[in-house]
Amino acid sequence: MAALGEPTTRLPVTSTLRPEPQPDCDGELPRAVECGAELPRAVASAHRGEPKGVRDDEDAGPPDLDDRAPLAFDGDDRAVLPRHIRGRRLRGLLDAAEATALVERAAGSAFATGRDSVDDLPAYERVVYDRGRVLDPELWGLAEAAIARATPALRAEFGCSTLEASQCLLRRYRPGERREHPAHFDAHARATLVVALSEASDYDGGYYALPDHGAPRRFVDLDRGSGFAHGWDLRHGVSVTRGSRVSLVCWFLPAENLRDGDGPSPWHAAAAAQGHPDALFALATVARRAAEEADGGADADRAAARALAAAADAGSPEAAELHGAALVADGDADAGLARLAEAAAAGHARAMRRLAMALSFRGDDGRRAAMGWLRRAARGHDAEAMYDLWNADPGAASAAAWLDRAALLGQPNAVDAARAAFVAQDLGAVLTIDTAAGPRRADGEPDSPDSRE
Repeated sequence: MAALGEPTTRLPVTSTLRPEPQPDCDGELPRAVECGAELPRAVASAHRGEPKGVRDDEDAGPPDLDDRAPLAFDGDDRAVLPRHIRGRRLRGLLDAAEATALVERAAGSAFATGRDSVDDLPAYERVVYDRGRVLDPELWGLAEAAIARATPALRAEFGCSTLEASQCLLRRYRPGERREHPAHFDAHARATLVVALSEASDYDGGYYALPDHGAPRRFVDLDRGSGFAHGWDLRHGVSVTRGSRVSLVCWFLPAENLRDGDGPSPWHAAAAAQGHPDALFALATVARRAAEEADGGADADRAAARALAAAADAGSPEAAELHGAALVADGDADAGLARLAEAAAAGHARAMRRLAMALSFRGDDGRRAAMGWLRRAARGHDAEAMYDLWNADPGAASAAAWLDRAALLGQPNAVDAARAAFVAQDLGAVLTIDTAAGPRRADGEPDSPDSRE
């Protein structure tokens, strides 16, 4: 069995686990990874149990694609969500003719393919409006009707009489381009509105809510022309496994905050003062950006680290994952692994994958634990973990199914490997890839999960 992060020799593909390790214990390893080191106690105890909502089954393949739990709504079309989180379905924001006109006009437009800040893959978006500037007059003229119809409902739902659209864009998911958008927060907005422009029969999957890591993803049923609005504190994403989907996405801010830039927002500050972990993570994200802009300034780096640690201590899995990765990169491997274990135990799939990569260099016990975490990450819908699971042991009984699923979700290395394996009749099965050419991932991990929809 290949070590995690070590490419196999049968296909010219490389693991997506990061940071890139040396494949041999005789070589120079990253300074945070000590070859054969004993597992930290916190990590050793964590991997004996099951993380939240995700079990480890060595023989099980990918979860059923048809197992898509719908998001429940009450009689007023308000989403049934835990705690304080609010979401509402808004029907009939566009009629069929209006939705069709938007899609047809968009089909002739260039969709930007710059790096998306959630996952660093090509965005495939067309921005039509940005803080008072109309960037595509024809598309904006067609989309503006939906915004005008939705704004009064959003103002009432989120208790803000000055709420208005700050940015609007069209997003496209189709074979050969983007297929997923990992779960994240829209921390740059007070509220988000997503309007379905495609018929529900045109695709499988769609927009989902994930209030808690490890819980089932709850997909939002939307008729064409209807929308779903939610606040900044709803973790959400997109997964399209068949067909094509086009949506109108708009972010809303109070009029008095439209020119605030990228600094901390009043609603985050207020929630953070009450210990809200997701708000603390949003503030940590602002601090991290400030540190990056300071280009290595020690004070800014320390402030960002303190903010991330505070959010992790408050219970943010996103913060724990990023803080753990930072600690490992800075040479404090045991503390970093313990943080990653916290996030993994909370059901954070990318943390499970990162923990697996780090543990794979910790002797036989570490490698066994690593494979368990990698299987859990894959079952938690992490496409890179699916690919890494195949890459670590291509001969395993479920390996072909994991590669197939990763390719179906557009994971670039998996698309290449599945094509090569199919051509070589390596898997002995017809793969269900509907991606003509998967999107290419830029080097490095995503900056943070709070950004563009």
